[in-house]
Amino acid sequence: MGEAHVEMGMIHAGFKANGRADSAKAELKTRFLEANPRAEASDYHDWMVDNPDMYKSSLELHMSRFDDVLQRGEDEEKLSRVAAKTDRAELDLSGDSRKLFADRSERIAYDNLNECFSNDVLSAPGPDNFWKFETRDMVAFGDLLADARAGIQRNAAELHIELATAMSTNEQALRGTELFDALEELKRELHTWDSLLATAASPDKIKMREQAKKCADALEYSRKLHGQLLAKGETNPFVKYQLLATMAALGEKVASQYAARAGKASFSGLCEIVRDVPNRGSKGKEKAKKLKLGADDPGKGFAHELSELQTDLAKIDKTTADEMKTKLTKASYGVLEALKTWHDNYRDLKKLKTNLEALRVAAAKIAFGVKQYKAIADSVLGNENKFKAIGDRYQETFDAVTGQLQNDIEKGLDMFGSGR
Repeated sequence: MGEAHVEMGMIHAGFKANGRADSAKAELKTRFLEANPRAEASDYHDWMVDNPDMYKSSLELHMSRFDDVLQRGEDEEKLSRVAAKTDRAELDLSGDSRKLFADRSERIAYDNLNECFSNDVLSAPGPDNFWKFETRDMVAFGDLLADARAGIQRNAAELHIELATAMSTNEQALRGTELFDALEELKRELHTWDSLLATAASPDKIKMREQAKKCADALEYSRKLHGQLLAKGETNPFVKYQLLATMAALGEKVASQYAARAGKASFSGLCEIVRDVPNRGSKGKEKAKKLKLGADDPGKGFAHELSELQTDLAKIDKTTADEMKTKLTKASYGVLEALKTWHDNYRDLKKLKTNLEALRVAAAKIAFGVKQYKAIADSVLGNENKFKAIGDRYQETFDAVTGQLQNDIEKGLDMFGSGR
């Protein structure tokens, strides 16, 4: 590839300088077109012109959420690495799929998703390898991969949106190619995967296995056509490298989501389930301490805060407060009960090791419920300025619930002492 690392370095530098705003703008356009299938780019432009205030607030919201992901990302990555070390040392689990899954049929998709764009694939010599990255290329590609992971983590519950955004950024170069059609198919499979994970706290494992395999097959076909496009002399650096990094990061993400829910229960899986709750701010862990969610009755502080929020919202708009209370009460999702189960199993090392499956079920219920709570708050309060301050308080309170799980995971790993 010659000077591949130079072009990758330029892409990475551009992302660091403008990535926050560029990603937000591209994603807003993608979401508009996804929500309006018959719309064209000109329709989106007209919407921006006709709704300047809504466009500005939406852009600011997307950028702030991107900032939140970057702010907490390093700590979460560090926690995941410690969890992986603890899995190996205490549970005899590792990235080796033979230990993560009960049988070969369950691990095929996991292996294929992880290996599709592995370092060995991208750097291997031979006439059939269209990348042939040298060491310095792999280092530069690692930076692009980290950028792609950040974007994908922001949209962990909507992976198809992240691919659609990458495709729209490179649409001129991709349109009319076989790769474009293959990516459209991959996007559809990712959309189905996203929808499956959104159906329940613990989706059917057989359905997950089947859909993970479909995602892996679509990703492999896209990889093949990407290589062929390069062989024909494709020169667009974003198609050659940025799109490649996006596909690689998507494969990793689906694999980790699949393992966390369908593989053997692990500390790494707990981390994955919690961090995939969408649109989390960076203050959740501190808010959890303030509400004393780590106390003997973790639901008490949560319920008390919701009561205070209800009272304060009623002072702004009683009708809206009543609507919020009705919807939150109806959508309980067993979060308070799951919080108690979670807390009861975080008392000693023996329970941590022997009751990991119960912890996974509890974490999944909590994460699923919090996701619904956050969506309800967004839908009820909308974008009205008069609700912004209290809307932020609701979101911080929901973030505190998953923040408590992260605090507990850290404490549990500290008790084992692995990887610290």
